[in-house]
Amino acid sequence: MIGGILASGAYLNFDSAINSLQQAGVFSYLIPFLIIFALVFGVLTKTQIFKDNKAIYAIISLAVALMALQFDIVPKFFSDIFPKVGVGLAVILTFMILFGLFLPKGKNNHGINALLFVVGIAIVVVVFVSTFQGAGDTAVVFLQRNWPLLLGIGIAVLVVVLVMGFQKPQEKRQFVWPQPMLVPDSE
Repeated sequence: MIGGILASGAYLNFDSAINSLQQAGVFSYLIPFLIIFALVFGVLTKTQIFKDNKAIYAIISLAVALMALQFDIVPKFFSDIFPKVGVGLAVILTFMILFGLFLPKGKNNHGINALLFVVGIAIVVVVFVSTFQGAGDTAVVFLQRNWPLLLGIGIAVLVVVLVMGFQKPQEKRQFVWPQPMLVPDSE
C-alpha cells in the first residue's frame, strides 16, 4: 500500500512544502519576527528593567519586532546571513571532527583550541564581510578604512583569552561569616 502511494506521487514532497512556506512569507517575515521578538524579550527579562512585569516586556518586544519588519532590510539581511552562518558552522564542525580523529585523547590541547578559536573568528569575519557587501558600499568602505583597528582588537581579545585559558585555577576560599559580638546584659 505504501509503495503504491509513493509510486503514484501522492506523498508530501519536501521541496513543495518548503516552497509553500516560503510563498506564505514564513521565512521572510514570521521567523525573523520570532527571532527578534525572542531576543528582545530575553534581553529585557534578563536586565529586569521593569522588574518582573512580563506584559511590558512582551509589548516592547512585539513593537520592536514589528517595527524591524516594516522595511525589507531585516528579511534581506536574515536571508543573506543565515545560509552563510550554516556553511561556517559546517566548516567549524569539520575541523573539530578532523582534530578529534587524529589527536590523542585525554590531553589538554590548548594549541588546538586556540587554532579552532582563530578559525572560528576568521569564519565570523568572512560571514559578516560577505553579508555586508550585499548591504552596500558603506560596510566595505568601513572595513577597508578600519581593518587595522579591527585586527588589533581581535588580536587583543585573542591574547586575553589565551592568557586566561593558561592560568591555573585558584583555590576556592570559603567565606566565613563574622561572629556576632556578645553584649553583656546590663542589669
